[in-house]
Amino acid sequence: MKTTTIETISVRTGRPVYTPITALKAILTSRIFWMFVFILAACSIGFAFASGSDYLSNSEAAVKSTFGDGSTFEKYLFLGEVATASFTYIKTKSIAALIGIVVLMIFAHVFLTMVFT
Repeated sequence: MKTTTIETISVRTGRPVYTPITALKAILTSRIFWMFVFILAACSIGFAFASGSDYLSNSEAAVKSTFGDGSTFEKYLFLGEVATASFTYIKTKSIAALIGIVVLMIFAHVFLTMVFT
């Protein structure tokens, strides 16, 4: 009988024979399983430190003036979007790319208006 690290090969059929032990070995040696365990542990650590006070509660007015309607950030954002739309259209010569960037600009304007007003 020929054995490998995870499975046992049947002598009669030549196919792998899976038992609960070999299935458990396969799961525990899987990188995806351990990545999932790590991510789950990392996400659950935050709940231990969830108590405390809100240090940013007094800065709402400053955030609205920085990112809100008519702010400098909004002007630079739209200027960057126009430059990106122009560059994309020049490089691709596709009206669909230009329209996609314009739709993104409209979405950004609506989003910023909804969030910061």
